[in-house]
Amino acid sequence: MPSVITDNSRLSRAAQQLLVFTFLIGAFLFLPAKADAAACGSEIYAALRSPDIKTVQPIQIHCDIALSKSDVVRQRLYFNGSQSSGVTFDCGGATIDGTLRDALTIAIVSQQRPDHSWDAPKGVTIKNCTIKGDLRVQGLTANAQGDWLRQSSVQKGHTERAQADAPSDITLSNIDFISTGRIPLYVGIGTTGLTLLNSHFYGKLAGTAIYMEAESGMNKILDNTFDIQSNREDIAVDGSAKNIIANNTFINARNGGIFLYRNCGENGIIRHQPPQGNLIFDNTFKYAQGTRPEPSIWLNSRNGNSPVCSKDPKYPFGSSLSNLDFAKFNIVSGNRLIGNVDIKSMIKNDDSSNNVHDNIVSPH
Repeated sequence: MPSVITDNSRLSRAAQQLLVFTFLIGAFLFLPAKADAAACGSEIYAALRSPDIKTVQPIQIHCDIALSKSDVVRQRLYFNGSQSSGVTFDCGGATIDGTLRDALTIAIVSQQRPDHSWDAPKGVTIKNCTIKGDLRVQGLTANAQGDWLRQSSVQKGHTERAQADAPSDITLSNIDFISTGRIPLYVGIGTTGLTLLNSHFYGKLAGTAIYMEAESGMNKILDNTFDIQSNREDIAVDGSAKNIIANNTFINARNGGIFLYRNCGENGIIRHQPPQGNLIFDNTFKYAQGTRPEPSIWLNSRNGNSPVCSKDPKYPFGSSLSNLDFAKFNIVSGNRLIGNVDIKSMIKNDDSSNNVHDNIVSPH
């Protein structure tokens, strides 16, 4: 018989369902209309199909693209600033191949204007691709470091600034991510409204399949398959809030499935937003016989257990005030764990504000 992981939640079943319903309504129905972009001309197609990877600069995509299944694109692709807003890049089954260079494969990035404000792309769609390499969505910086980010993090209102300056409403669908060693999908500082649908992760790497960076939120990871070998968890939710991670399949995630934490102190950056209000439901975790995996879902996976926690400056807010993760008010429901695994160790929660219920463990 299947076993069910529950807790003594103070919420009734009806109240739990109402919370989920309210969350879904807010996340899915009230989305901004997508602006249309013009179709690209022949010169852009010629550049994309060029075999020259030594002299061609990253190709800036500011118009709609529709490729063919036989196409192989070896160029770096940049969707930069508001000029890329509303663009649809339809691979049509084509391959974006970043294996011949040690560089970022695809970037959806905000550009800094001369007055130091930021120009962010919105409503970019990338679909029907095989990506050999990595895709990075970035706002203030390429990752959690840099002077601009540090200066913002020592002031109140950092989360709001980071989200206003980052890409938003990005749709990634029907993509095969084949790792070449980098994180296949990096959801950068402040990214909001990103949706990943019906995609598959393959390969080997030292990091995570998806990294959801600090101050990001309201993103959706839906109906994807993680068949990837990594020495870390498949999805890192690092100071990212109000996300939906649902209906995904994780195949033998030996080093962890979905971990929620707040990465205190790294690079001297104060993390303001805790990983709260996330909805993790109806995911399936499949484990091979004899596997002794790390947890499928772990709320508060660090809680100050990091050698860099003391490196952020001393201010009375965020990770500077406390090194704890504060993964609270998350809902973990209806997840299915298949394999000979121990119930108590696979979904870890040490905070009573989290609502953990109806998660099933079965041998088959």
